[in-house]
Amino acid sequence: MARPTKQTPSAGTEGWDSIIDDMLDLILSAPFPIHENSGITEANLQANFPAASYDRCMVWVNHTVYGYTLYRSDGANWHPFDQAIRRVSRTVTGTATLTTAETSSIIFAAGSLPYTINLPLASTVKGRSFMFKTLVTGTLTIDANGAETIDGALTQTITAQYGVLRLYCDGTTWYVL
Repeated sequence: MARPTKQTPSAGTEGWDSIIDDMLDLILSAPFPIHENSGITEANLQANFPAASYDRCMVWVNHTVYGYTLYRSDGANWHPFDQAIRRVSRTVTGTATLTTAETSSIIFAAGSLPYTINLPLASTVKGRSFMFKTLVTGTLTIDANGAETIDGALTQTITAQYGVLRLYCDGTTWYVL
């Protein structure tokens, strides 16, 4: 299939996308400014900017733990932009709930086991993987959100010291890798 005929920005036939497509060389020939507002947080992002209204858009979000993080919309949810690249590690010492800001995370379980780590809603972390490693002896339980499952079960456990469990989320369920 041949490449479509290029439209000029003033043609008005392709809307916003036409303007960007036609001026991409000019736009990306220098640093590209993105608006920053400390009032936009992970907690209020969806309420202020519904992802469905901002499909394929990006925004800086003031995340109190990780600093400013670039988020992108897939038309249904907002996701940290660099999810395939960024590795965040965190050590937990008791029951914890993972957030959508923890992208491709490595979670080290320390402290006094047993305890549970709760997974976020699968639809909010589509395409991400999480790795859990126990640093101490005891049972670490990984609990899927609500009725969501991990390889068909509501929970998975690691019982050995230095045990590892890696999970992948397809947006509806979790899989052990």
